[in-house]
Amino acid sequence: MTDLQYKIQWQFQARTFTVSKDVEHPEQNQDAWRLGGGDSIAAIADGVTSALFSRLWASILTEAVVAEEPDPGDRKGFADWLAARRQRWTEGIDTSNLAWFQRPKLRDGAFSTLLWVRVTPDE
Repeated sequence: MTDLQYKIQWQFQARTFTVSKDVEHPEQNQDAWRLGGGDSIAAIADGVTSALFSRLWASILTEAVVAEEPDPGDRKGFADWLAARRQRWTEGIDTSNLAWFQRPKLRDGAFSTLLWVRVTPDE
């Protein structure tokens, strides 16, 4: 029986649902999600509605985690990873149509809670 090899096959299935705070304006949803790594990694980000351009920030974070998963235990590496995302956010925003009362909020940036998980089979 030692020559028997068992091949473990597993399948990870995911379904996503989203609900905006205002059902009449789903385009104003500030949250984002991504699946990747052969569907073995899932990332969700809850963008803060009261900040400017949080949807873009949440989208950048989830996309980046799936593309290049950071190591939060590596303080320098994680800080560098985050700085690159901040630069992308800065380059991706259009401030030309901001109202006068929105401009001061731009200095604060965007905010989002980020959570990701990697699912791997137990060998």
